[in-house]
Amino acid sequence: MQEFRRLSEYFVSQAETVCQELMFKWKPPINLAAVKDDLANRTAGFSFIHHRANRLDKAYLDLMNLAYEPGPNSLSRRGTWDWESVFRYRKKVQSLLLMILGMFASTGGQFPRTTELFPLEICNSTTSERGIYVYNGSIVFVTRHNKAKRSTNREFNVVRFLPVRAGHILYQYLVYILPLDTMLGREQDHLHGRQVKTRERRLLFSDPDEPGHQWRAVRLTAVLQQATRRVWGQPINARIYRQLSIGITGKHVQEVHRPFNRFDDKSAQASPNVVFAWQSGHRPLQRASTYGLDGAFPTKLQPHLLQLYEWASVKWHEFIHQPSKVMPSAARPLPSTAVATTRVDANRPCSPEILQPPPNFILVWNDGHSTYKTGLGVGFWFFIPRFLIPHPNVLSQHPIKPIPTHV
Repeated sequence: MQEFRRLSEYFVSQAETVCQELMFKWKPPINLAAVKDDLANRTAGFSFIHHRANRLDKAYLDLMNLAYEPGPNSLSRRGTWDWESVFRYRKKVQSLLLMILGMFASTGGQFPRTTELFPLEICNSTTSERGIYVYNGSIVFVTRHNKAKRSTNREFNVVRFLPVRAGHILYQYLVYILPLDTMLGREQDHLHGRQVKTRERRLLFSDPDEPGHQWRAVRLTAVLQQATRRVWGQPINARIYRQLSIGITGKHVQEVHRPFNRFDDKSAQASPNVVFAWQSGHRPLQRASTYGLDGAFPTKLQPHLLQLYEWASVKWHEFIHQPSKVMPSAARPLPSTAVATTRVDANRPCSPEILQPPPNFILVWNDGHSTYKTGLGVGFWFFIPRFLIPHPNVLSQHPIKPIPTHV
């Protein structure tokens, strides 16, 4: 399983490296919890970037000024664009998009079908809704299953929450890097005397010269084969990786509770684990037998459904050791065995790399979804660099303690 986890880390770490190069080492402050979005707004051209409260539609100009300033990595020379440097920069933007494709395939949950992944739109169009949103402090992408719509004429929406590192990368790409790349493309058209094309990118996974044409499935297969050959020593295509992710979810990710009807996904006694079947695009019974779909359930992105999908994604983040909400400290990275949410109690001994909290409390590595009843009430412990912070209910009896330097 550790080898399986390395694939998502490979995509995220490679994307972070390329993203920092494209941002010229500039790290703008990013707080996804403060980003506003309107999931019900279907106006053509709208996305969270165009929400008035965010004021992000012109944010890329700061990156453009940084790119134009003289320096070793500048895109300008003698007061004009250095087109050779611009060409290399735009090629690197495409490399980043390939790593983002790998992140979408490996970090948000079970692997989506390529037929639902490639049509993802950055903003609304006149005939369709976008697939990228900001919800509850995370960037999410919504896939709408064509397989269900063909048989039932109803959409089957599946939501995947990206872990925080992947979310920050996608945020920088959409807010800063992509608009700058679009502007540079228009400048190149002017330079060569070509008719300026409509270069606004509506599809997330598309080429800059053909923004209206989505990538083909062979692109994802090539990305996965190259990455798995490097990480696992053996190339794996998209179809096999999808089966691996579904099988691993069933064996290693799903919660183990009291006995229940595993094909029940409608009654009040239904297990929350049915969300894993939904996330793979199946109803529980059909997933176990014919892989068919009944798109009548679920069909709308209501808050309680989003919470279930968030729970499923956080469980996946736990498994692949990626933080869900809080960025790890760059100066003092978290141990690889404790990046995701981790419970620590008497029945589950903690790793030597994890600092043991007071008895009967829980150590939470990201934003925390678990609680533990104690004589003092409900206790939460949150990890941030150098400190363990107790819940206010227990602060008076358990003062803040610095992390020992040997941890």
